[in-house]
Amino acid sequence: MLCFGLEWESKRIRKSPVVRNGRWKVAVTGPGPIDVERVVPALIKGQNIRFLFSCGFAAGLNPELGPCTVICEGIDPGLLMKMNSVGARLGKIVSVSQPLYTLEAKRTLRESTGADAADMESQWLREVCEAEGITFGIVRVILDDARMSVLPILFDCIGENGNVRLAELVRWLVLHPIAWPRFLGFAVKAYRARAVLSNVLVKLIDDLR
Repeated sequence: MLCFGLEWESKRIRKSPVVRNGRWKVAVTGPGPIDVERVVPALIKGQNIRFLFSCGFAAGLNPELGPCTVICEGIDPGLLMKMNSVGARLGKIVSVSQPLYTLEAKRTLRESTGADAADMESQWLREVCEAEGITFGIVRVILDDARMSVLPILFDCIGENGNVRLAELVRWLVLHPIAWPRFLGFAVKAYRARAVLSNVLVKLIDDLR
């Protein structure tokens, strides 16, 4: 199973053969620990799940890693050799319960944890998988790197089910036209990062059973 925090993150991989042929299921948890703990137990109940990957975007903490870098952690040993050949790298990913809007927040977390990137779901997904005996791994792509702050509205307009409240986002942008260039730049990075992650995931899990 491939678990994403946001519906938008999962749309590219849903079109891939490994998902369309039914070999891999895609699930959206919603962002953050509350949604993961609420949604995931019901998703896996009664399912014969051997592998579960935490997928999606991550905030970069390591200044040496740029946008579209794919980071893996805790993946099955059989995938380690394949990981490098498909354009991913091992790294340390830490989970947080609140978005990292500012450069200062990213620097502080980097200094306190030594992590390369941060997400909002993996820690709690790992706990569920360990309790259920499911092999767990993380495959994340850096969207906003360590040198990039993020408009708070981009997180504020996300609902608990992982869907973007588009009307709310558009209203905010109409009221704040000065933010349009920054938003468009972020959107371009998001599309690129999603495509990169999908391509790496397909290659990484294609022959995994």
